[in-house]
Amino acid sequence: FNHGKGIMEFSDSNGYYEGDYLVSKKHGQGKIVWEDGSYYEGSFKFDKKDGQGKYVWADGSSYNGQWVGDNMSGFGKYVSSTYTYEGTYNVDKMWGNGIYTANDGSYYQGQFLNGYLHGQGTCYSPGNNAGPCVFKDGKNVTKGKSFIGNFLGNVIKSAIIGEILN
Repeated sequence: FNHGKGIMEFSDSNGYYEGDYLVSKKHGQGKIVWEDGSYYEGSFKFDKKDGQGKYVWADGSSYNGQWVGDNMSGFGKYVSSTYTYEGTYNVDKMWGNGIYTANDGSYYQGQFLNGYLHGQGTCYSPGNNAGPCVFKDGKNVTKGKSFIGNFLGNVIKSAIIGEILN
């Protein structure tokens, strides 16, 4: 079939795609389910995730937001077992403005570049006041290196490094 709705089962796994097609490509609204239980549900353009959609990984972490050409790009919310990030993405990385919140309630609200905290923002950790902080390539370069900045910098650094290692 070329156009309309359909289901395509993957020959190499138990995964499948169910949704709209245009000239034999996934185009419109649909859902892909992979063998490990992860799935993407949302908008497609010519076989690529493009537009608004939600991706859920096998470990339960999820991204709900904008996609461009198979990449998380635009505004979205990522939720994992250790942190939540809500803000802008560029080619699958935190990039622009956003709020990164660790499970203990500490957070950084500010600028991101290439997946790292980068620029000026506000840092907070439970039991302390929120205050201004500055990061460069994920490192805390706040003058006077407040407890908040140090603590949060380490929390976020370990989380980001953890994500990279995964």
